[in-house]
Amino acid sequence: MIIAAGIFCAMHTANGRVCGIVLFIASLSFVHPKVIQSTTTWTWRRQITHDDKLPPDADMTSAINTATRRQCALSCLTVEWCNTFFYHGFEEKCLHHRMTYIASPNGWGPSPGLRYYRLESASACPRDKNYVIDRPTSTCYRLDLSLKNWVNALDACADNNETLVVLEPVEKASFIESFIRASRDLTVDGVYIGAKQLPGVSDIEWINGEPVNITATRSLWVPTTDFTRVEPDGIILLRRIKNFQWSIARSHFEIHFICERPFE
Repeated sequence: MIIAAGIFCAMHTANGRVCGIVLFIASLSFVHPKVIQSTTTWTWRRQITHDDKLPPDADMTSAINTATRRQCALSCLTVEWCNTFFYHGFEEKCLHHRMTYIASPNGWGPSPGLRYYRLESASACPRDKNYVIDRPTSTCYRLDLSLKNWVNALDACADNNETLVVLEPVEKASFIESFIRASRDLTVDGVYIGAKQLPGVSDIEWINGEPVNITATRSLWVPTTDFTRVEPDGIILLRRIKNFQWSIARSHFEIHFICERPFE
């Protein structure tokens, strides 16, 4: 239940105008409920690089009517999966999105009057790491574009109090795939996640010790994957050239990786 809410806008910065919503929260219900701070400050940061651009999967015909940007921001916060929104001032349209667009919008079609706002929260995820916030799972995600082998990627996440991402349940995997797919900054084929083969056997487990559910995730794998093959130092990565389907590979390749951490 939201007890009180307010919105404010600060001055223009190099990264755009910053608008904030302060919520005093008695309780919240998430897909995976977690205890959070009694006071959370949500900040909406306008993304200048996305002005007048609409991503290919955004459907403005499904937008709701709101007279102001403030109403759009507040309505987004009432929807548990809403992490970003597009506001069209000319038509007074508000489009909620779960996905966060984290890279340049090359190839998006023009939509004059459209403005894109991304949810941030210093009280949930540190602002200096360019996290993607997912409120339903109370999780901060970070796509690291540096190139490292799997072990070094694991260490790099740990250095920031993160872990390589665990992609179960399947809905979580779909969310991760959506914002990676929107990135225009990937320079290599693969992206590491937090799964590996057990030494000398074909069994696969997440870094949290849970087995990977092959049956539940089967649609996410490259169709030709041989689950009986034992790969030396085998790990799991997302293949860019295979539409980010999962694949078993060696851990020595230097590629991008995804880290995660729970809300603080």
